Amino acid sequence: MPRTMLDPMFQYVTAAEFTEQHLAALLAGTCAAVRIPSFLDPAACQRMVDVLDQLPVHEYDRSRVAEPILRFGPALNDFRIYSGRLDGHRYWPEADRARAAWAMARPRHDPIALALGRLGTAWGSAVTPATIGGRPVFGGTVRELNRGALTHYDEVVRELPGLFDQHVVGQLAFNAWVIGPDSGGETRISRRRWQPADDEHRFSYGYSDVVTADSQQVELVPKTGEALLFNPANYHSVKEAVGRRVALAFFLGLTTRGELVAWS
Repeated sequence: MPRTMLDPMFQYVTAAEFTEQHLAALLAGTCAAVRIPSFLDPAACQRMVDVLDQLPVHEYDRSRVAEPILRFGPALNDFRIYSGRLDGHRYWPEADRARAAWAMARPRHDPIALALGRLGTAWGSAVTPATIGGRPVFGGTVRELNRGALTHYDEVVRELPGLFDQHVVGQLAFNAWVIGPDSGGETRISRRRWQPADDEHRFSYGYSDVVTADSQQVELVPKTGEALLFNPANYHSVKEAVGRRVALAFFLGLTTRGELVAWS
């Protein structure tokens, strides 16, 4: 049986803060993920937990997702229509409602603003919202994902080509857990990106695990207060959790101008 060769660079890094070098390595594919164990302090996590019941939470479109995933805030992909365009008639009212609800309920020291600020400091310039026709999109969902998530990838330039005013050339995914599960709920990241033949194994919003069966993988256990940054063009999935698994989440995009923009 042939031996599987491993990429020695496809490892996760644990650090006290994100750095420019971390972001560059993730975008270049020379790092699997970067985790910051105490990104949010216990008080910040508790403040976020205290306002969860004040936020309007919805399930993903059940025609796309077999298992319930509760989320506050709209994600662009849920408003993607067959032609690869955004259904703006549905998206923008949801984005406006989510902004208003967040302004009413958000805790003191907004954790999304905190995360964007620290990532901007790492990169050397402020992170700004991605825009469509000059209009900023929503960024910063809260997701309770207890039953796991299918193997999938996220790549806005492929899924919604030409959507933003900015020209995005690389994408990162950010998560910070305000409630970590009692056990399980691991994030699994594969050293494997989408290939055309993979669509033979597509179902619901994701893919059968056969597409990543022979790929190098890393797994990270979510902990309360921890942040994780990775390149979502790599296939990734989430295992079922015991207990609640609640995270703040958004995407970052590197533009041709060397700037970072954010969206959900």
